[in-house]
Amino acid sequence: MATTNAANDNPESSSVRFRVDPRMVPASKAARRLGLTPSEFCEKLSALEGAGLPRANRITGFYDLKAMDLWMDRASGLLPSSNSESDPHEGFEERLARLG
Repeated sequence: MATTNAANDNPESSSVRFRVDPRMVPASKAARRLGLTPSEFCEKLSALEGAGLPRANRITGFYDLKAMDLWMDRASGLLPSSNSESDPHEGFEERLARLG
């Protein structure tokens, strides 16, 4: 007779099989992502949002880490700003000339 693993037989088992990192986080973790304390984050929130930090979700009040990372990548120059991506015609003549 074959033995079975109880964790596999019970879909409502309380054991965690796979780690799931949340994408949406509360303000305290969003602050940590930016290297700020929660109080510093609250003090600077208006300025951060003015600089383009994505706002918290209106239903959960949580911040999207992927959106924050994208904002930080653009702010640090790792990615082009969203303004330069919006016009595909910009720089067309220069790109065409490089093709020869």
